[in-house]
Amino acid sequence: MIAELPDFTNRLVLLLNAGMVLTSAVQKIAEEERHCYFYTELREIKKRMRNVNSTFAGEFQEFAKRSGVRELLRLSNIIADNLDKGSELVEKLEQESNFMWHMSKKQVDERGRTAESKLVFPMALMLLALILITAAPAFMSF
Repeated sequence: MIAELPDFTNRLVLLLNAGMVLTSAVQKIAEEERHCYFYTELREIKKRMRNVNSTFAGEFQEFAKRSGVRELLRLSNIIADNLDKGSELVEKLEQESNFMWHMSKKQVDERGRTAESKLVFPMALMLLALILITAAPAFMSF
């Protein structure tokens, strides 16, 4: 779900910059055929908004609290602050999206470093085998 959030915020920013209202933009994003937990929950939020006539901010905050994902909680608080205070939603969403992309890159970099460190021992074994293969004929001639 954390991997889907930066893409979701980017799409939301694009649609909001195109002139759509927040709820319409979220409904358009939820209509996409993506089969992951986050988009399934967005479709459920869309259904509850239509059936129960609840607000998107309330439903999204409820989902964020249920999931317990820190990034999702921050995103829901930004949306709720926009409804309460009328703050610049697009600018804050862009900042949050950039922050999430940066954190995603950082996590990928960390995973790359751990994979690199796990490969050191097998590479050392291969080097030792290569040295033995190349040096064995020289030692056998003595």
